[in-house]
This record gives sequence, C-alpha cells and structure tokens, in this order.
Amino acid sequence: MGPRGQGLEVKGVAQVQEGKAHRKVQAFTRRFLKGYKGFVGFPDGNGCCSPWWYSNIVVDGILNGYDIKDVIQHKLYGVPEVFDLMSALSHVGQMTFKYVERVWDGLTPEERMELLNSVVTAAAEVGLEALLINVARRLEALKDQAVRRNIHEAVRLYLKGAKGFEELAHDIASGLWPGEGQTDEERQALEDFWKGIKLADYVPEEKVKGLVRRYLMKAVHSVNS
Repeated sequence: MGPRGQGLEVKGVAQVQEGKAHRKVQAFTRRFLKGYKGFVGFPDGNGCCSPWWYSNIVVDGILNGYDIKDVIQHKLYGVPEVFDLMSALSHVGQMTFKYVERVWDGLTPEERMELLNSVVTAAAEVGLEALLINVARRLEALKDQAVRRNIHEAVRLYLKGAKGFEELAHDIASGLWPGEGQTDEERQALEDFWKGIKLADYVPEEKVKGLVRRYLMKAVHSVNS
C-alpha cells in the first residue's frame, strides 16, 4: 500500500471557501428563480405584462445599472419609486430583504458578480421559455399549411446547426406576423416577441436549443401530423 492520501487532492482553505460561496450563489439563484416565476406569472403573465417583458427589465437593469423596481412600479402604477439593487432583487424574487442582504454581504466583489450573472441567466431563461411556450401555442393554432411547413423546416435547420437562432426568429416572425403585423395589437405582439428573442443572448446556447426542441419542435410536429 502506498503512502496515506496518495492520489487524493487536498483542498486548501481558499478552495473550500470558494466552493462554499459557489454553493451559496446556486442556492440564492434557485430561491430567486422560484419566487421570480411566481412574480411574473410564468408562463402566461400576471395580467399586466408578459414574463419576457419583466425579464428584459431585470436583465437590462442589472447590466446597465438602472433601477429595476423603479421601472416596474412606473409601468404598473405610474408612480416611480427609488430602490437599490438588493431591494429590487428581493421584490422580483419574492425573497426577504434580510436574506438578500445577508447573502450579498457575505460575498466578495468577484462572487457578487457571479451571483448577478447567475440571476441574469435565470431571469433571461424564464422569459425566453415563457415566450417559446407562447409561440408554440400560436403555431398549434396556425391554419396556414405553407407557413407551418416553412417554420417546421426552419426549426429543423436550427436544431441541426444549419441556421442561427436569430434567423429562426425571423422565420417565425414573418410567419406569425406577416407584413410586420396588420393591427396595433399584432404590431405590439411582434415588438414584444423581439424583446423576448433578445433574452437568448444571456442563455447558454444548448439551453436555447433545448427549449426550442421541447416547445417549438413539438408544436410544429403537432401541426404537421
């Protein structure tokens, strides 16, 4: 038998602390995600705005440093209020301020960046998934067989890597809202669609493909069956 511990990697104090901080970030993200889905009314919205509208506000707010809750308050009630980042995360994630503050204060500047990046990805994925669920429902209700076939082919090409996600989005938009929409409602729906598509920039590509496969491929299969 060789020396005791041979072949084992012994973690230093810094590595252990780093691992604990990462787990804390993951736990925070899971808790945020659960509360955020409730806040935005995933996947159908909360009667005011779509989940992808909220996700754009959260993502842009974190990345560009403006007040998330201020924008949401102004949209919902017309009364802007000033809140800091932790208060905003507490609000949209439906977590207590004390919990958010305790986690935040226990992280280094680098770990705080990891936390914010994790929240951005989580919020973006919620919004994008809700959008694709909405698009899938529209596809299932679509009666134009030629448009169905075109979108089915676009989805197939995207999933095999022969077409980019933005190209796929253009194909979907031209099929669901031809001529960039004929009514104010359709034009608003198209504008909201592109806001949701933008969220894919903050979601790992494999996750985006997984969502397309789960929702859109199923929808186009159902309309082509």
